[in-house]
Amino acid sequence: MRRQSHVALCQALLLLIVAFSALEQVSAQSADAIIARYLKARGGYKKLKAIKTLRMSGTYQEGESSFGTYIEWKRPLSRVVVVGVPNEVYREGFDGTSWEFSAPSGDLKVTEASSAAGKAARRGAEFDESIVDYREKGHRVELVGQEKLNGSDVYLLRVTLSDGWVKDYYVDTKSYLIVALRKAMPLHATGPDIESLSLYEDYKSVAGVLFPHSFVERNTATGKIMNTLHWKLIEANVKIDDKQFSPPLIKKPAA
Repeated sequence: MRRQSHVALCQALLLLIVAFSALEQVSAQSADAIIARYLKARGGYKKLKAIKTLRMSGTYQEGESSFGTYIEWKRPLSRVVVVGVPNEVYREGFDGTSWEFSAPSGDLKVTEASSAAGKAARRGAEFDESIVDYREKGHRVELVGQEKLNGSDVYLLRVTLSDGWVKDYYVDTKSYLIVALRKAMPLHATGPDIESLSLYEDYKSVAGVLFPHSFVERNTATGKIMNTLHWKLIEANVKIDDKQFSPPLIKKPAA
């Protein structure tokens, strides 16, 4: 009798495992269909992948401070962010190594790839949105469901990155463009995680591919605007010196 009960329990557990696996497959298939529509809405996978470098120039505002800024990107994982144009204040980059440089003080900080800051820098250097080629990157995507965001119907795609970090993309059910991103991370890589929602706005065509040109990030707990970013110009396939992505050479004072 006990053996029969044990067999029945094992069979029940096996059925549950099969059921959960089937649900995951359905979610992945549904997510893949949404991602395919997203890529088509942007201009197509081939056009997107034909873009090898990007230079984005515009204005970043945080609190009362506003700076001219630019970002340069190169596939697959090279990026530099410069804040303060023409008078540089700060820059950070990733070329396999994560680094930060303060122009006023001349301080250079290089972080380990395994550190929280190093992992964050690597995520930020990802050239395309995480849902693009997610399997090849080692990510997982789940279709959580459909809901309302700012009065519009959206699909919620949850992405678990290869390092375990999770972020949520909101895809408009009509345009199939990303309209928002929810994530939780420390402010300037220090302190506790802060959950935020960044709105993607003002899509314009660059090299035949739609790119959002404005972003507004809010603290989801307070609703307060954390920062805004507006790209005045996005250029595709520009020539970028690879030295841009590496830490600047610091001249040592003469002895």
